[in-house]
Amino acid sequence: MSTDGCSVWSIVNKDFSNGGCLAQDPSNSNVVYAGASDYNSTTGQYSMVVLKTTNGGVTWPTRSFPASGDYGTSCQAIAVAAGNPSIVYAGGEKNREPAIFRSADAGRTWQDITSNLAVALSRYETVHAIWISPYDADAVVIGTSRGIFKCTVEGRDRTRTWYATGITDMTSDFTYDRATGTIYAATYRGVYNSQDEGTTWQQENDGLGFLETLCIDIDHQNRFLYIGTNGGSMWRLKLPDASGYEYFAVVDDFETYTDYDQGGEAIWQTWIDGFDVPNNGSQIGYLLPPYAEQTIVHGGAQSMPYFYDNDFKYSEATMTLDSPRDWTMYDVRSLSLWFYGDPANAVEPMYVAIANSRQTPAVIYHDDPVAIRTSDWTQWSIDLSAFADQGVDLTDIDKLSIGFGDKHNPQAGGSGLMFFDDINLYRPPEEAN
Repeated sequence: MSTDGCSVWSIVNKDFSNGGCLAQDPSNSNVVYAGASDYNSTTGQYSMVVLKTTNGGVTWPTRSFPASGDYGTSCQAIAVAAGNPSIVYAGGEKNREPAIFRSADAGRTWQDITSNLAVALSRYETVHAIWISPYDADAVVIGTSRGIFKCTVEGRDRTRTWYATGITDMTSDFTYDRATGTIYAATYRGVYNSQDEGTTWQQENDGLGFLETLCIDIDHQNRFLYIGTNGGSMWRLKLPDASGYEYFAVVDDFETYTDYDQGGEAIWQTWIDGFDVPNNGSQIGYLLPPYAEQTIVHGGAQSMPYFYDNDFKYSEATMTLDSPRDWTMYDVRSLSLWFYGDPANAVEPMYVAIANSRQTPAVIYHDDPVAIRTSDWTQWSIDLSAFADQGVDLTDIDKLSIGFGDKHNPQAGGSGLMFFDDINLYRPPEEAN
């Protein structure tokens, strides 16, 4: 470990050996995961083992075993989700075939999510690197012996499918430029970058050629990309000025919902409305398919229809968040959503509420009482400090609600129909150096 910019290094644990990879919890620098291979002389089995320290590496008391198998079973890549650090991914080999696992409880238990990856790759090929979107813990990109793959998650059972991105060079490491939202990959033929979370890639080899790169990282303050190559040389690339970038995280763009309610994919199965709640007059989606609105949309192909009825009721619909849950990451400052109303709508106060399981929700009302009669797409931006001032912990948001009226003091009121789209978290543009 080094605490002075790598001038001096010290050993923090002499007993730890046979390690293959490290990953630090982005929210707590004392929490570090280490991946390795473990051999049990009694059973004759090798295991993919993940060790965990909570004191900066002084001790490693926690061990978990995502997989066991024959020779070659090992953990060669670990990553921790920035938006929800309870989610950890571990990749490598099991029985000399590629394998990747996901933990939703900070490494205590593991789920095998290898799925079709074992078919896409050959025997003896492995997972070398993992990148997780800071804004969506299910948006995962991996580097393998045969290039870069990206994961899609579909359906209520969260079925994961891996697809090739077109990069077929062995990929050993990733780093992320949070200022511009760019992923950089170290590969057998140099460096690639992606500005769409790993869907497409371009080479970044100006002056480098096609040197095999093994490791990669960014100096965010001074805007340099550093790489280490096979052979021991180190190179750096000056990154472009980050001023003017206004990066955002998608909370819900309403594009993934379908009419397959048997599979839990309908919009009203994520946004829980007032169905069977006598004093909650909200209804999300249409009664018959298509459940989502497909004509009045702000972006993409769908928006959320929201019917409200506030005759001595309130109306509220709530979404439980998996990620992003840390609403302070990468200096995001505001919550933005787009709404579309109707001049015939009954005037009711419109609000947004956020909360986590340990705290009272923080509620912000729109400052225009007749905003819901606006028959055009209108953006509503809320400074996150307004929620924090009400005592909500912005590092662990698990519920987002949209409502009308006064939940605690329902009054005589009316009804209407609203549409919502493109709920995002925004960070202000980087200032010029």
